[in-house]
Amino acid sequence: MNPIDIHTHVFNLRYLPLSGIIRRYTHGKVPLKISRGVAKFFLSHTAASFETEQNVPTAGKIRIPIVELLGKPPQEITVQQKAIDSRYSLFNMGPDEIIEGLTDQITPSDLQDREIREALLSFSPESEKVKMAFSSAGLMGDLPDTLIFDGGILSFGHTALKEMLEWVISKMDMIENHLRWLVFMMNSEEDIFLRLKERDGYGVSKFVHLMMDVDHYFKEQNGEEHKSYYDFTTQQIPNMLKLQNRYPDLIGFVAVDPAKPNWKEILDIAISSGFKGIKIYPPLGYHFDMEADEVLRVRIDEILAYCVQNDLPLFTHCNNSGFEAYPGEDHSGYNSNPKYWSNALIRYPNLRLCLGHAGGGSGWFSQHLPVDITHAAEIDVNWVKDTTSEQKNWNQSYAAQVLRLCVLYENVYCDASYLDEMVDSSGELSIKASENFRERLLSSIKDNPCFERKIMYGSDWHMLFREAKQEVYYKSYVDFMSHPDLLYFKEDFFEGNARKYLKM
Repeated sequence: MNPIDIHTHVFNLRYLPLSGIIRRYTHGKVPLKISRGVAKFFLSHTAASFETEQNVPTAGKIRIPIVELLGKPPQEITVQQKAIDSRYSLFNMGPDEIIEGLTDQITPSDLQDREIREALLSFSPESEKVKMAFSSAGLMGDLPDTLIFDGGILSFGHTALKEMLEWVISKMDMIENHLRWLVFMMNSEEDIFLRLKERDGYGVSKFVHLMMDVDHYFKEQNGEEHKSYYDFTTQQIPNMLKLQNRYPDLIGFVAVDPAKPNWKEILDIAISSGFKGIKIYPPLGYHFDMEADEVLRVRIDEILAYCVQNDLPLFTHCNNSGFEAYPGEDHSGYNSNPKYWSNALIRYPNLRLCLGHAGGGSGWFSQHLPVDITHAAEIDVNWVKDTTSEQKNWNQSYAAQVLRLCVLYENVYCDASYLDEMVDSSGELSIKASENFRERLLSSIKDNPCFERKIMYGSDWHMLFREAKQEVYYKSYVDFMSHPDLLYFKEDFFEGNARKYLKM
């Protein structure tokens, strides 16, 4: 068996509009100037595997010392290295320790940066020492490194940065999870992939990485943009192609943004250059049936037609949360509702589609009830509900709709990525959750035998890292699929179904 992970990501912070994400995920509580300064600090210390468009090497960026060991499979790590890894493990450190580790990296170059300096001054206007020190040479002027050191400005900057980071992070939900993810995403693209390939996904033979193109959806209300450090077309795509060429076991899906008038030109270039499929991401704020934006609706239709005409696999997010452009009350994750894909497949029945996350864990791990329906032909698309509490009822869940679509359409698949409810961070399987999942799979396959050829392994490894489950997820699923009742389709789950979806 040569397992395939159908759902991974290998980009880092430089591939995202970080200042806009900070604004959106703190619900606007962090002012624009501060969000830009914090983002600039993170990005300036994010490592890179490739030269920038300006041909300036960036691989020598400072590495955050609390990032864990990379690039060695578990059995090759020495006792001493394990001790170092444990000492610097993000999962053994609280938010205060992580922030201290970050602020220890502040350099004179950071204090020379206009956006970082403006953010610090904006955050601490009462700090007259900092203000006077900065303004002594003019806020926008250059400060000699000697003045920064000898004048104590670096010490002032360290204190102000620490306070500012603590305040910004406190405005986010799930503080430790977001902070852990941000720090890990400061690694280079290659180091991120090596961590996945040689540590957390050790034993997997191929990895499908999915790009994101999200800048358009994180604008301010007045239209002011937040741009990724790397431009999607001129830098992100070439960087990922270089990584794919360096590691043949890495398979790329290029992201498509229907807000871009030149989406087809971008896809043509990417596919002809080596990408094997396309990623579309409704939680950014769109779906196939949308009426609010006719231009987007037409382009989404054209994108699906493009996939069918060129026989390209399309991958989409399919649970009711995720990386949402509008988290909280607006719930842009609801754009992933399978009912929209049901309508799209009526129009494009031959579309080769993977519904990522298989609808989400709420349905798959839910308590079994006598009224539950797993015959795909009997599941009504109108039963589906969006809220997580209602999805704990199988019949109302996205998961039931995903089962329905996988059975009714020959080319529709789903993956088990980030279905982590049964996985503990220690690697132990929850008895109750794993039993619920196993029974749900078995009843689904009993009523629809073809479903065993439609569900496949995926990790969504970036998200698992937030939950401290990235090291044990693959092994846990190997153990789960080794149960005598599931063993007969273990090979299809880990390899065969992905090969059919990818047409390998």
